[in-house]
Amino acid sequence: TPEGTFEVNGWSWMDHEWSSGFLDKNYRGWYWLTLRLDDETDLVLFRLEPKLANSIEMPVGLFVDSEGQEHVLNAEEWHLEPVRYWKTWPIEWDLSFRDRTLRIEPAFDDQLMSTSIQYYEGVIFVLEDGHRVGQGYLELTGY
Repeated sequence: TPEGTFEVNGWSWMDHEWSSGFLDKNYRGWYWLTLRLDDETDLVLFRLEPKLANSIEMPVGLFVDSEGQEHVLNAEEWHLEPVRYWKTWPIEWDLSFRDRTLRIEPAFDDQLMSTSIQYYEGVIFVLEDGHRVGQGYLELTGY
């Protein structure tokens, strides 16, 4: 850079969206969250949002413990419920996971990407008992 070089350290996130065009006609979109908790564990949660009542739900969860070991979560091990909307987008959630109840809140409400396919995606914070215990990234489409 014109100002010179400098060292940085920290966390970053790289998202690569392949396409919504490949969604089956039975689904309108998805939610996808990745969470980094202060205890150095990670959660990734994904679910296709069905259009039709008889569509198969396909929630996917992954827990990475503080040692880096990955644990696939079945649908009974976690539950995500929207508790607040911005326009039509569910941007605040309650997450039940193991013996914890976590609140997922956006850093700010309007994180909408108005591209040819609208996405809501951006920074989220994780709270437990009103205290921040992590951060992450939320992606929504089809709402």
